[in-house]
Amino acid sequence: MAPIELKGHVSMHDLDGIRDQLQTGAEVAEERLASVGGGTVRVRLRPILGFSRLHPFLSRYLTTAEYYIEMQGRTQHIRPLECGSRVKEKLE
Repeated sequence: MAPIELKGHVSMHDLDGIRDQLQTGAEVAEERLASVGGGTVRVRLRPILGFSRLHPFLSRYLTTAEYYIEMQGRTQHIRPLECGSRVKEKLE
């Protein structure tokens, strides 16, 4: 499961909104999985932030617990992905 938030230039004041958007995507997916699998379907979570420009120090914030995304009782950090990069790299 890979909720994706796309941004152009990412600044510090964008981080909370990014986290909220990705968490909402994970929650919607969790609800849908529960409706088809009765809560027994387990998936890996890989939240991705696609961006054109991200200050290097902001990448470190994305790996802190404050910006973790939760799904099915497990948490995962937000994976930054620069425009033009392959999504597959962030899914492993």
